[in-house]
Formats: sequence, structure tokens, C-alpha cells
Amino acid sequence: MDYLIAGLGNHGKRYQNTRHNAGFAALDHCANQWRGQFTASSNANVLVADAMISGRKSKLIKPQTFMNKSGLAVRKVADYFDVPPNNILIVHDDIALPLGELRISKGSSAGGHNGVQSVIDAFGTQKFTRLRIGIDDRNDRSEVDTRSYVLGQFTTDQKTVLENNLSAVREGVEKWADAGPEQAMNMLNE
Repeated sequence: MDYLIAGLGNHGKRYQNTRHNAGFAALDHCANQWRGQFTASSNANVLVADAMISGRKSKLIKPQTFMNKSGLAVRKVADYFDVPPNNILIVHDDIALPLGELRISKGSSAGGHNGVQSVIDAFGTQKFTRLRIGIDDRNDRSEVDTRSYVLGQFTTDQKTVLENNLSAVREGVEKWADAGPEQAMNMLNE
């Protein structure tokens, strides 16, 4: 296997369609486009789908742990398939970015994201790539605390904005797999 792409989110019906699950939504879209089917893994606490991305064998995973324990599941799958951190892409929500904005970075800090910090802690390195999906469209950031906001449901309008950007997420993942993180950054980080 060449690449491991992990979408971060919280499992369970209670968290479906929450802003914090933008990583899950992105991987659902990608799996659908690449004809991958998520199934429960017998080796790790994840849903996993096989995909060919730019001609490379890849695994898409959605950890079925809570966000702040995501790293344990990602590490277990990476170890099982012998995928080094350089070949791992973490797709997740980012409240520091406006709704629908996308950014790719490599080797960066968690930026306050507990799921990303869990991945950093599990691997002991930041040498993986992150694709961040902006979820913030609050006019007044003081009106709702961050935790309530990220765990809140997308409004219909917000969900439409997210869905309209999922093709760009897929294209970013494909560019990352095909040409590397720098080329993906050039494409998405306008």
C-alpha cells in the first residue's frame, strides 16, 4: 500500500453531520468517487475503504474512536500496512478557516485541534500532511463557544457550502498522491 488517508471525526449518530465531522464527510465523498466501500476493520477500530488514487493503492480510514483518540487508530493502521508518516494525509475540520476554505500543510503543529494532536502524539512526529477544511462562518465569534460550535450541526446553507467544496478536497488528495504535498499546496492554498 502506498498511501493512508485518514478523515477525522467522532463516531456515532449523535455526531453525524456535525462540523467536527467534516473529515468524515470528505472521505465519504472521496470513497464514493473512487468506488471505495467503507467496512469495519477487524484489526483496528476504524472503517476502511480501498482506493486507487492516481494509480496508487491507498487506504481511506475513518477512526471509530472519539476525536481526541484518533491517533491511536491511525497509528495502528499505519503500522499494520507499514505506511510511514510522510505517506499519511489527515483530513479534518478547522475552525480557524472560513467555511469551505481549504488548506494543505505538512509538518505543522496541531493548531489546537485535539484529533491532530492525538495523531502527532501517536507518531511522535508532525511529518504527515494535513488537509484542513474550514468550518467557521460565525459573524460574532463571541456568540457561541468553540466546543459547542464545532459539535453543532451544519445548517442547510453551511452543508451546501461544504458539499460544494468536496470535489476540491478530492482533487487536493489526488494532487497530493500524484505530485506531493508542495504541488497540492500550490493548487489549494490560494
